[in-house]
This record gives sequence, structure tokens and C-alpha cells, in this order.
Amino acid sequence: MLTSEDITVIGVTCDGGSVNVVQYVEMSPIHCEGTRDEELEIFPELPQGLIFINNTIRGKPRVGTEFRIYTITSKLGDSDPYFLQLGGI
Repeated sequence: MLTSEDITVIGVTCDGGSVNVVQYVEMSPIHCEGTRDEELEIFPELPQGLIFINNTIRGKPRVGTEFRIYTITSKLGDSDPYFLQLGGI
């Protein structure tokens, strides 16, 4: 019989689940990683001023934006996605 200890979950994780960003204020970087150290991608596109590079979201938003759900996935397509809520004034 299988137990939870016998199962390896393959997925993407990030430092935050819901992140408030403020226009023109540098945000604290959010690092994401996959189970296998693979390259990740984010959808939809981040607001102006924020970038996703080296599996990390960083920057200073140039526009205020409503909270939105972003999906972060492995470029290999074989891991469970991570859903990040990001937005602010």
C-alpha cells in the first residue's frame, strides 16, 4: 500500500502566494523553483516594470494594477504549476 511518503510531488513553488506591489516602489524579489531545477515561465505577462528572469520576479512596477493570478510553469511542461496572485496600487 502506498503512503504519502512514497509519492514525490513534481511541481513549481515560489516564495509568496499573494503579493502586494506598489507603483514606483522596488518590490522584494520572489524566487520560484521547479522540482528539477528547470527553467520556468510565467503567464500572463507581468505589469510594466516587473520582469521574470532566472526564475525570479523583480522590479519596480510602473503602473498600478488590480490583483491578478499568474501561472508559473516549467518550460518542460511536466510539473504542476504554481499560481501567484500579484497586484496593487
